[in-house]
Amino acid sequence: MISIRSFLLTLSLLSILPCCWCNSTQATEAERSYALARKALSDFEVDRALGFLNRAIAADADFAPAYKTRGRIYRKQGKLDRALDDYGQVIRLTSDDVEAYCARAEIYRQTDKFNEALADLNTALRVKPDCAPALAARANCQLAQKQYDAAITDASTAIRHDPELAAAYGVRGSTYAAQGKLADAVADLTKAVDLDPSDTAALLARGRVFMTQGKTQPAVADFSVVLELHPDCVAAYRNRADAHDFAGQHDQALTDRNEVVRLTPKDPEAYTERAFTLLKLSQKEKADADLTKAIELRLGGRLDFSPLTVPQKQP
Repeated sequence: MISIRSFLLTLSLLSILPCCWCNSTQATEAERSYALARKALSDFEVDRALGFLNRAIAADADFAPAYKTRGRIYRKQGKLDRALDDYGQVIRLTSDDVEAYCARAEIYRQTDKFNEALADLNTALRVKPDCAPALAARANCQLAQKQYDAAITDASTAIRHDPELAAAYGVRGSTYAAQGKLADAVADLTKAVDLDPSDTAALLARGRVFMTQGKTQPAVADFSVVLELHPDCVAAYRNRADAHDFAGQHDQALTDRNEVVRLTPKDPEAYTERAFTLLKLSQKEKADADLTKAIELRLGGRLDFSPLTVPQKQP
């Protein structure tokens, strides 16, 4: 799944409003506070910037730029509910703001609210029909809903409008993978990575396609790049462990399984996966302990027998 993150990250946290408002006697309190927030952001003082943005909104509850900038900050901080509220205010005040619709749609997509995401993206595309990032984002939602033909159409249209948009190649490549068109998938995902070497989603997707093709070495390479970019990426550890197991490199797989358990200690699947790798290493007692832990997490209580021990029939 490819998000419009790469598009949104190109949009600065700073607005186009002039910094001279800081000193202008004609500027309103909201404008002066907003200019100070911009200055704080340029100095990477995010908390201070939020304080000025709050002050701007308190001075003028209809000052859309402050809501938009605060929404960007909240979204980057993972405070999605707050970001949704702020983007909603932007849309209320400026109903043709394509960026606000796209940003809110991405939050909806991240929270599996695909109908809401599609509604926002449809509105954005009515405002700006040739908006390539919006087309790529809508293709992403269509992929999630298994509307593969529609996803291919939107992604291809996005590429026609912007041949350098990595997200469009990424989502089209992921759709080809879902359709089993693996060669086409690799071609598009490789183009996405070439355009944006930090495109984590494209790297993960290409690695999984390589796995399907039985190409474990390039798969491991892709997952390893993801981990260089994001050392705590559970999906990358999990997929790389699968690749190592498939290649018979069970010791290396176990190292990655350990990381998955460390990062997700309450996920029963993490223990189940590690148990099967341990069995391949003939470490039955440790595998038994992991399977026991997995069952206990699923049941919410302690298990009083060994999952790997076949119960003996009573005479």
